[in-house]
Amino acid sequence: MSPIMELPDTTVPMQEVETAICECCSLVEECTPRYANQIRQTYAGHWVCGLCGDAIKEERVRSLTPISIEEALARHANFYRGIRTPPPEGGEVLVAALSQLLRRGLTGSTPNSPRTKMGTPFMARELPRSESCLSALSKTI
Repeated sequence: MSPIMELPDTTVPMQEVETAICECCSLVEECTPRYANQIRQTYAGHWVCGLCGDAIKEERVRSLTPISIEEALARHANFYRGIRTPPPEGGEVLVAALSQLLRRGLTGSTPNSPRTKMGTPFMARELPRSESCLSALSKTI
C-alpha cells in the first residue's frame, strides 16, 4: 500500500473587510482596507464606486480645460444629485398631463387639429375594411 501524501496547507487567511459607501451614488461595497485606501488616495480622500470613478475620469477628459479630481468629483456629484431629485411639482405635473390626455380622448379631437380646409369642413374618412379576420380563423379550425 502506498504511503498517504500530505498536502501543504494552502488556505488563505481571511482578510479584514470593511463596508464603504460611494459618496456620489450611495452604493454600498465591501472591500479590503488596502483597496479602500487606494481609492481614497486616488479620489482626494473620497470613496467612490467603480462606476462613479469611471464617470469622474470621463468628466476630466470631456472638460475643455484641465480640471482636478476634486472638481470632476464635484461636477459628477452635482449631476447625480440632479438626476435623483424629483421635479419640484412632479406629482402635479403628472396629474395635469393625464387630465389633458383624458380630456382630449373625451372630446375626440386635439385642439390643434384643423377643422376646415379653405372654408369647407373636412370629412372624416373611414378606413376601408375588407372582411373580418375572425371568419378566416373559424375556417381553419
